[in-house]
Amino acid sequence: MKLTEFIQDIGKPVAFYPGLKKITKSTTATLLLCQLIYWMGKQADINGWIFKESDELEIETGLSYDEQKTAREHLLKLGFIEEKYHRLDHKMAFKVKEDQVNESWENASRGIPESRVGALGNGTKAGSLNSSSESTSENTTKNLPPKKQAGRAPKNPEQPTLIDTEEAVKPPSNHNVMVSILARLCMMDVKLSASRIGATSSKLLKAGYVPADLETFERWWKEKDFRGVKGECPTLAVIESKIYQAKQEMPALAAPKKKTQWIEHRGTNGELLLEEVEVE
Repeated sequence: MKLTEFIQDIGKPVAFYPGLKKITKSTTATLLLCQLIYWMGKQADINGWIFKESDELEIETGLSYDEQKTAREHLLKLGFIEEKYHRLDHKMAFKVKEDQVNESWENASRGIPESRVGALGNGTKAGSLNSSSESTSENTTKNLPPKKQAGRAPKNPEQPTLIDTEEAVKPPSNHNVMVSILARLCMMDVKLSASRIGATSSKLLKAGYVPADLETFERWWKEKDFRGVKGECPTLAVIESKIYQAKQEMPALAAPKKKTQWIEHRGTNGELLLEEVEVE
């Protein structure tokens, strides 16, 4: 059987407005209320009563008898419907109390942001159960405030982004300094190998090493190790296994004439950069 033929045999679709749960607090009650609203104006009774058997409502909504009973009791308690039983016809008669439903929706809408007021899920305007979705869409669009990016100044491509002075001179952690040195020694891209470099830095820090020990290793590598003498770069594994030997074999570095300090600052694209600068 073709899909379209199969759907035709299933039955008619149900008009369901999820937004009505704001006032019904129940999915089944919302489904039943939507179906009764659908029949408003189509009923034969001049007094506005809608006559339905439970079997009919089950076909139309998919709600079982017990689900219908629970939904009806919920809507009656909220005052959204009236009902009465006709013994001769063995049918229930329902009437939607429009004023009560509209009033409850308007009260609930007062606590909803302006752009959401009247959004019944498929476009029914607040305060009226018979308003068209087109008017709701138009009114909602008109009431929307212009979009703003809070906390962000307009970007000017000709003017570089200024960095707060206190942030720019903030001393970086030993971990960040060691990550920068490791990346330089191994000629690795921090962005592409951040996890591997970070793992090695964490291991060295836990073992008691500091950035100065990496600088000692760098001197040892270039002067004592044949691979470094040939201009090769060490690997992270080599640094982990040889840093103790390098620290034992290399004399302590002489105190520099000028003190230096590592600082971190932001690049033009917002990336974090580390730089060693001289301080007085």
